[in-house]
Amino acid sequence: MKLPTKITIVIIAVAIALGVAVAGTSELSHFKNIAKDYYVYYLTDYENSLEELGQQYNIKIKYRVDPDFIDEKGRLPPINGNATQLDKFGIARFSKILPEVLSQYPPDVIKANIESIRLSKELSFYGVRYGGSMVV
Repeated sequence: MKLPTKITIVIIAVAIALGVAVAGTSELSHFKNIAKDYYVYYLTDYENSLEELGQQYNIKIKYRVDPDFIDEKGRLPPINGNATQLDKFGIARFSKILPEVLSQYPPDVIKANIESIRLSKELSFYGVRYGGSMVV
């Protein structure tokens, strides 16, 4: 259940104030990240945002790690593909990041070259962890 906007803003403000009062520099950054995660999650309809983005570019955006997240061949030895579920805050964060990233390319290029985007916390093949990030 999502909280009302005013309550969410108050919770975020209190979290930041407490973080400033009790934390050093690295801890303060951590509190800011937590506050930002809660802000993005509670004030974003991330599932609808990702669905609309997928429709806009005619791509599938998967963010639930289920048995077909990695195809059958990729799950079998020796590949042994494995993915772990991204938490709800990470999914919400990606719902804000992906439109900005995709908007840097002509829609026709994305439609012609990307069939799906799959979001996971961790991804491994052949026992090796893989990851990717973008500077936005």
